[in-house]
Amino acid sequence: MLSYFCLLRYLELELSRHVLRDNARFCLGAHTLRVETGCWQIHNRLCDKCDLHDVQDKKHILLLCPCLEMCYLRRRFEEQFADCTGRTYNGDTGAFYFDNIGNEDVKMFLLKQTYKSLLFLSETMDILLSDWQCPLDSRTAGSKPSSQPIWLKV
Repeated sequence: MLSYFCLLRYLELELSRHVLRDNARFCLGAHTLRVETGCWQIHNRLCDKCDLHDVQDKKHILLLCPCLEMCYLRRRFEEQFADCTGRTYNGDTGAFYFDNIGNEDVKMFLLKQTYKSLLFLSETMDILLSDWQCPLDSRTAGSKPSSQPIWLKV
């Protein structure tokens, strides 16, 4: 039986080691999204950065989460979201999130693998691994950061 192997585009581009590592972590699920950490920590899988009461998965964090940190990141990489519809703007800052986005839209976004989209994913990972807290979310005010597993600190 003949099997074909297709090298992922981010491995072919000249990206920094940091960006390569972040994209590999994102693709492999070695991140701190609550949908993954809920498997080995005792907590619910709902996003703790916003009040949508939605599962914090790749779709949510990349496109739906209205937390300012992610909204500003989307604004910086706005051209990567040109083909997505249903933007909701966060005040007059130009930062945005999406109201309703399908799984097919997320799949198409992740398949782009352009230099800029890979940088966006890397910066998303940086935000996730920095244990950020949304300043507008009163539930997290004054809470201490959770400890990060040692294998994610590499």
